[in-house]
Amino acid sequence: MLEANHRLALLAALVLMVGVWAFLAGEGPDSTAPVDGELSLVEPVPVEPVEPEGPSYEQRVAELRRQAERLQFSAPEEQLEEARQRFISEARVLGDEAIAAQRADRAAEVGRVLMEGGSAAFAEAYLQRCMGLLDATKAGKDHVYPLAELRRADGRALEAASLYERAIDILPTTAAEYVGLSDLYLAAGRLGPARAAVSRGLRNHESAPGLRIQGAKVALLEGRAEEALQAAEALLAELPSDTAAQLLRMEALLALGRLDKAARFSRSMREEFPADAWGWIFAATVAQARGEVEAAEEQLEQAAELAGDCPCTHEERLAIAWARGLGAVDQVPPRSRTELQKPMRRPAAARPAQPAAE
Repeated sequence: MLEANHRLALLAALVLMVGVWAFLAGEGPDSTAPVDGELSLVEPVPVEPVEPEGPSYEQRVAELRRQAERLQFSAPEEQLEEARQRFISEARVLGDEAIAAQRADRAAEVGRVLMEGGSAAFAEAYLQRCMGLLDATKAGKDHVYPLAELRRADGRALEAASLYERAIDILPTTAAEYVGLSDLYLAAGRLGPARAAVSRGLRNHESAPGLRIQGAKVALLEGRAEEALQAAEALLAELPSDTAAQLLRMEALLALGRLDKAARFSRSMREEFPADAWGWIFAATVAQARGEVEAAEEQLEQAAELAGDCPCTHEERLAIAWARGLGAVDQVPPRSRTELQKPMRRPAAARPAQPAAE
């Protein structure tokens, strides 16, 4: 009896060992037995193929910018036309996606790239379309500003100002919006509204640096050069790298006849920002005032090359034209901000109906 029990125990132990070995070898109860001496394999779990992701939005915009740069190069007209059509086609796709996603920031970016690529008319049409299809209260109002730039560059500063007024009606506002509005009123020759825009801005954005400098700019244009200089220097004591304050300081120094100081500051700006047109413009202004015509012309050519012809450098091109017209003087009067404006469009008068021919 004991011997039979011993045999049963041994058999149970053997079965257990075989089961453990099969488990470790991957032989589960559902495994298929080897056929014709072949080893059994576990069937692989099917994996869905992963579709490679396309380029990101940022990569597509970067490529669009490269296309915009290439359009500035000289090439046979047929090649340029083909590249221009491809550029506009790809911009249209990106622009439509921005509208569908209700992304005003992306719409503005597409509009600016179109401007850089020399497609101002298409940029204006696209951004005007955004005005109707983007809900600025939810999507943001970034698309308003490049559209205003285009209108101003086209001699429609009051239309551009009305766009800024609409943007300011949507809260929250920024100090830059009031600065931009003031500049647009100056471009339209409206000094009073330009001053009022600064006051309105300071009520909402007290002590904002941009508004303080804009107020000083208005003071300079009203003939208060010393006051403008003091305001610029006070801000530069707080923010030494503020570019707007640096430019205003140079213009105030020129108006006060302090050419040596203006020359020193313009040289410093050229050394710090060699690719910015403004340092070259003010260096040329000083040279013109001193009667150094050849030096002034070389500096203005450099400024014109840096500014290019994008609507975003409209102000620089106006300043270059102003500097070219200067002569040798002890004091350089401030540059007028009033720009040539197109006449306001008026609806054509209705003509009386002609009687039908009998």
